[in-house]
Amino acid sequence: MAAPASAADGTSGSRVVYTKPADVAGSRIPQIAHSGTNTVVVGWRNETVELGSPDGVELGDIMIARSTDGGVSFGPGVALAAKNATYTYGNFVLFTEPETQDIYAYIARFPADAPDARTPPEYIGFKSTDGGASWAANAVAMSYAGAVNVGGAIMRYGNEYLLPFFHGPTRVIGVLTSTDLSNWTLAGIAYDGVDGTTPYLSEPFITVSNADPTKLLMAIRSQTGNVAYTTVSYDGGGTWSAPAPDTNIVNTASKGYHVNDGNNQYVNLYNSSGRASILYQQKERDGAWVSGQPFADGTGIDTYAMMTEYLPGKFYATWDNASTNIMFAKFEADDTVQGQNTDWHNLRGWTVDPQGGSVTASDSELRLFQQGTPGARVHRSGAPAGKPFSVEFQARITNYVAGTPATAVSLGTKVTTGADRLMLAIQSDGVWAMTSASGTTWVEVWAGSTDSAAHVWHVDVDSARLATLKRDGVTLASWTLPANTAAPAFEHWTTSSATDASEAFIARSRLSGEQ
Repeated sequence: MAAPASAADGTSGSRVVYTKPADVAGSRIPQIAHSGTNTVVVGWRNETVELGSPDGVELGDIMIARSTDGGVSFGPGVALAAKNATYTYGNFVLFTEPETQDIYAYIARFPADAPDARTPPEYIGFKSTDGGASWAANAVAMSYAGAVNVGGAIMRYGNEYLLPFFHGPTRVIGVLTSTDLSNWTLAGIAYDGVDGTTPYLSEPFITVSNADPTKLLMAIRSQTGNVAYTTVSYDGGGTWSAPAPDTNIVNTASKGYHVNDGNNQYVNLYNSSGRASILYQQKERDGAWVSGQPFADGTGIDTYAMMTEYLPGKFYATWDNASTNIMFAKFEADDTVQGQNTDWHNLRGWTVDPQGGSVTASDSELRLFQQGTPGARVHRSGAPAGKPFSVEFQARITNYVAGTPATAVSLGTKVTTGADRLMLAIQSDGVWAMTSASGTTWVEVWAGSTDSAAHVWHVDVDSARLATLKRDGVTLASWTLPANTAAPAFEHWTTSSATDASEAFIARSRLSGEQ
C-alpha cells in the first residue's frame, strides 16, 4: 500500500509500517525505539473494540515491527503481548538505553474483562539485547500505590531513569525513577487536580532545560487554550513548580512530543486543529521558537507522534494515520550537524570519562586535563554512516606532552563510522594520524610548530577515504584512512605520563556527513 501523502521540511522517507486488518478496530498510539543507527522497532496497539464504543476502548494487543536498514523496510507486525482469556493490554512505552542500546518495553496489563483503560493496571516488562529480534521478560516492580498510565518517553538523567506518568480519572501527573530499569519508585508528583476545578492535563513529557542542565522541564497536554502547560524541577524530579500555560509551546488538546535534542535544541510536535496534520516547532538555546512547520499530513487524521533520537538532532519517528496505518519517517531537527556541542555548559549526549583526570565544562569551553594514564575523554555513540564526512573543532592546547602519541596524546580526536576510522593527535611537534599504510601505528602527517593559541582544525574525508587536514583554513596534509569496523562513535581525549601533564580546551566541535 502506498503511504498517505506526507510532506515536511524536516521529515523524509515516510512510509507505512503496518495497516490494520479488517478484524482490528484500530491500530493506534505507536511507540518507537532504536538500537544503533540502523535498527528501528516500532510498536503500536491493535484495539479489539471500536473507538468510542460503550463497551470500552483502548485495549487489545501490543504489536511490534522491526527494520534493520534504517526504516527503508519493515518486517511483519507481530504480537509482543497478545490479548487472551486472562489479560488485555493498554498503554505502553519503548525505551532505548543510551549506553547498551538495549530496548525495553513497559506494558500496562489489564484483566481481560476490564471495561476500559481507566482501570488501574499492573505493568509487565520486556527487554531485547539484539535490536528487537528477540525479547525476554524484564521484571517490573512499582512501589507507587497510585494508578499509572504511561506514554511519554523515558529519559536518562545522570545515573537514574525517569518515567513520566499520568492518570486521567484522578488527574495525577508525576514521575517515577529507577536505577536498574526494573524497580520503579515515585520521584515526585507534578500535578494533582483532584478537585475537578483545575485544568485537565495529561500525557506529560520531560526533558533537560537547554539553558540549565540542573533543571528539568515537563511539557503537558492541555485540553484548552492551544498551549501546553509546563512545570520545572531542580531536584531531579522530586518537586515541581505549579503547572502553568506556556504560550511558546503549542498543544491542541492532543498528545504532543517534547524534547531537548542532542544539539541542545528544543523540538516540539503538535497537532493542527482537529488532528488533521502534525506540525513541529524548534528553538535553539538563545533563539526564538520557530513554529508551524509541517511534519505529517495524510488522508484522515495524523496523531500520536513519537520519536527516538539515533544521532544528535536526527530522529526516527512514528505516528498513526486515521487509526488505520502505523507510519514511519526520519526527522532531522538540524540536517547538517551531528555530534555538535558548541554549548559545553550542557554535556547532554556526551559520556564523560575523566579516568583519574579532569573533564570540566563551561558555557565557552570544555577542559580536558590529565596527569598519568589512561586519559581524560568525552565520547558519544553515533557518527556519519559512511563517507564522506567532516570534523571540525576549535581548540587550544596549554600543556603539550613530550614524545609521540604512542606514549601520550596532547589532544586526540577519533571518528569511527563502521567502515573506517579517523585517528588524529595534535602534538608539540606537529600532527599525527593512523593511515591505511600504517594501520594501528601512529605516523606524523604534518611536521611543524604548534602553540597554545586557539586554532580551528578541520578534516574532510571523501568517498575514497582520503582525509585532508586544514588548520585555520590552510591545508596541511592528506592521507588515506584505514578500514575499520568499529561501531560509529566520536571522541576527544588527552593522555599523559605520570610526570608530564596534558591540558587542552575545546571551544566547539562539529561532526557532519551523509546519512
